[in-house]
Parts: sequence; C-alpha cells; structure tokens
Amino acid sequence: MLRDPHNFNRTWRDARGTLYKNVTQYTFRKAVATLIAETSDSKTAAKQLGHSREGITERHYIASPEQAPDSSAMLEEGFAWGPDAMFGAEFLVFSW
Repeated sequence: MLRDPHNFNRTWRDARGTLYKNVTQYTFRKAVATLIAETSDSKTAAKQLGHSREGITERHYIASPEQAPDSSAMLEEGFAWGPDAMFGAEFLVFSW
C-alpha cells in the first residue's frame, strides 16, 4: 500500500524534530541520485528516480562537488616573486 505524500511529510516532520528540520524527502532523492551517479552513471540514477531524461536528474538531483580542486601549489608557483617565477612584477603592472 502506498502512503499519501502529505501523510509522509507530516510523519517525517514529527520524526525529524528541529535538529534535522532541513532534511526533506527531496534530500533523500538527491542523496540516492548522487550515490548512484557516482557509483554507476547519471542514466541509471535518472531511471531510479523515474525521470525520462537524465538532464533533469543531472541538473536538479545529482550533487556537484562543492570544493574546487586544490590549485594552491600552481598559484604559489605562478605568483611567486623571483627569477624563476612564471609571472613577475612586470606582468602584474603592465599586463592589466
């Protein structure tokens, strides 16, 4: 027997309390889609969610990495001052 979504939402609100107030049924859908996409592919994730096209799943349900790759070494090398630097003070002054 399927549950009425409104009843589920009411039950979930009562169960989650204030500690998890931002966790919704969509949070679970996004978690499932992201996990499937990371271990398989977005097409499989779209099928699991019942989407006919994977674009919807990719845009709205699969989480994007929140952090950019660590580029600190490259930036330090590129903006270092000295004879071996990729860009010196002249670049910063005259190229902009």
